[in-house]
Amino acid sequence: MGSENSALKRDAVEEPSFTLPSGVNIYSAILQHDKLASVFVYNRENEDNVNRAAKHLKTLRHPCLLRFLSCTVEVDGIHLVTEHVQPLEKVLETLSSSELCAGIYDVLQALVFLHDRGNLTHNNICLSSVFVSEDGHWKLGGMETVCKQNEATAEFLHSIQSIREKTGIPPEEQSVDFQLLPEDHGHSRDAYSFGVMVENLLTFLNEEVSEDVLSSFQHTLQSTLLNPDLTCRSPLSNLLCHQFFRNDFLEVVSFLNSLTLKSEEEKTEFFKFLLDRMAGLSENLIALRLVPLLLNQLVFAEPVAVKSFLPHLLGPKKDKLSDSQISGLLSPAVFQAHVSPVLLKLFEVHEEHVRMVLLSHLDAYAELFTQKELKNIILPQVLLGLRDTSDSLVAVTLQSLGVLVSYLGPDVVVGGDRTKIFKRSAPSFTKIMDLSSEDSSDDVMSCEGKLIYLPLQHNSSMFLKCHSSGSLPFSNKNNVPGEGSHIALRKGKQDSLNLYNIPSRISTINNGKHCHHVTEKKTEEWPDWNESTEITEVDGAGWEEEEDDLNWEEDTNW
Repeated sequence: MGSENSALKRDAVEEPSFTLPSGVNIYSAILQHDKLASVFVYNRENEDNVNRAAKHLKTLRHPCLLRFLSCTVEVDGIHLVTEHVQPLEKVLETLSSSELCAGIYDVLQALVFLHDRGNLTHNNICLSSVFVSEDGHWKLGGMETVCKQNEATAEFLHSIQSIREKTGIPPEEQSVDFQLLPEDHGHSRDAYSFGVMVENLLTFLNEEVSEDVLSSFQHTLQSTLLNPDLTCRSPLSNLLCHQFFRNDFLEVVSFLNSLTLKSEEEKTEFFKFLLDRMAGLSENLIALRLVPLLLNQLVFAEPVAVKSFLPHLLGPKKDKLSDSQISGLLSPAVFQAHVSPVLLKLFEVHEEHVRMVLLSHLDAYAELFTQKELKNIILPQVLLGLRDTSDSLVAVTLQSLGVLVSYLGPDVVVGGDRTKIFKRSAPSFTKIMDLSSEDSSDDVMSCEGKLIYLPLQHNSSMFLKCHSSGSLPFSNKNNVPGEGSHIALRKGKQDSLNLYNIPSRISTINNGKHCHHVTEKKTEEWPDWNESTEITEVDGAGWEEEEDDLNWEEDTNW
């Protein structure tokens, strides 16, 4: 009995979480890399049984068989370490009909594998031998009773029967046929035990299963698996094609497991209507069983899947959807628990079609990752796309960086020292005031504390005047604005008003006298305009522009 792969943290072993009818205690434990595991602790006097179980678990590999990690002898007993599982009896009442049906199918596949590929019999099929893994699969354990079909002697069967009777196996699970079997019917004992267990499980089904299908399945169990005449018990492989197992969930699983064998027409039809077939499945069932099968390189390579289905899986549900948003299959909490870890692993896959799909939907799921995950895992992988020779990949990479900026900030995404290169120099247009109103006449006639800025055309030059008398600086003949004309007025600080962003020197007028304080304001120039004109004082009249550097087009409204 070796200690290979024994990476168990001794201080992480908890109190017994469950005790099997056989007296074996199951602990939850943590491996060195923070991976959960289960530890089956046997008494030392059961060393032969443990050795037999460890041998079969190590040599028999199937998705529906309990996965072996290590086996060691410790002070408190013999520790058989496996993948993290829970006994079926512990979670049975929480499972939906779809999960029960899928679980029965898992155990059926495991038995078919033992019978047809290994020429073995399990000899102890019952609820206590079935466990549920973290991904929702049912795993067949209890491998200490497994033997070759021709090795199931009367002595061996008697020892199994004695163990079951001493360990308090529930009455509904004690109906095991321990008689010797003919050579061609080595499967019959397991078939009978499986039939007894399934009949018990069917009582937990609800109305989701059709009554006709359920009735047909029960009749098949009675006429074949539970038939008193062992020669009438058909091989378990015949049960795989029964209508009871032809539901949407199992058909989806079966198709995805054989995706490489399907034709293009079959794959197109499958992914086109996949969303509709998954509408009736529970959220947990999708997350646990289907997400690992759907988020992989093979599915990402199917154009119909990328267009019609994956957008619904790569984005969480939203309370409110806009016209451009796509409804998700999973809630944010379930998405974060089951989809996000798979996506993080996919970012390590350097396949162009995989990266294109991940980046195309980054804006839909980025918010569900932590800042640490975005910065340390996703961002470095996204940046790799900038150096790729694929133009389309570079383009979608740049779009994705824009998404990451909104979560991580430009300093993290762009890096390095940043400087202001593009400056804000847009003109600040003022409001248009109607001079015909009563309030506006007062503002125009009084210059105190106000600035009147009048861009008028007079001999092809701009001028700004404010007379000490308070009258407007233009003649009635040529420059008085007619009805509908616009004059821009603004109250407040003089240095904040520059309608055309032209640097100027402006003085204020107080009670008809010039103020000697002059304020200079430097503003950004428009790149296609000439330099600003110089403003000089005109005796007794305010300020007037002398040079004509700006060419304005004729405007009949002025």
